[in-house]
Amino acid sequence: MNVNLTDTKGLSPRMITVNPSALIGDKKRELGQPNAIWKFDGEVLKNDKTFQFYEIQSGDSIITNSQHQGGINV
Repeated sequence: MNVNLTDTKGLSPRMITVNPSALIGDKKRELGQPNAIWKFDGEVLKNDKTFQFYEIQSGDSIITNSQHQGGINV
């Protein structure tokens, strides 16, 4: 399925092809973004979960930003 990967730095969205049963972390590594933070529907996507787990469907958008999630480090 195809989803849009949108960078918060204002870059144009990029369409990527993903397998619903693939791990988020595997796809990030494949794209050369192993440390990037990906978000969908306001939730940070965990590397050990699948696209299917988050109910991501073809045509949906995933937001990616810099290497830092932000907030307070504990």
